Amino acid sequence: MLYGDSGFVSIYGAGEIHNPSLMLIFMNPTARNIASIESWTGIRRPWIGTKQVWKMFFEIGLISKSLLKKTLSIKSSEWTTDLAEELYLSIAKQGVYITNFAKCTLSNARPLSNKIY
Repeated sequence: MLYGDSGFVSIYGAGEIHNPSLMLIFMNPTARNIASIESWTGIRRPWIGTKQVWKMFFEIGLISKSLLKKTLSIKSSEWTTDLAEELYLSIAKQGVYITNFAKCTLSNARPLSNKIY
């Protein structure tokens, strides 16, 4: 792999892909996202297996309280493919598309150089 860490797969965007009303663009995916692990069999989308960003998504009305509770009550390693699908279905119903500016996955959240972008 030219960019990113070779032990992780790329993470792409998801949500409402046809004419979204809002697009949220983050910097780059990290290994904290369990979808970046080769053995993950579900959708490979931003923020799967994390907690903090889903709190923000709840606060701005993108996910329900019950979905937030599910994300906060389990460890990253316990996330299921069904939960990931449910979250991104909810995001799509809100007309939102979520992606990362960079698609290469890093082991940490260090900034990427302008050359890579």
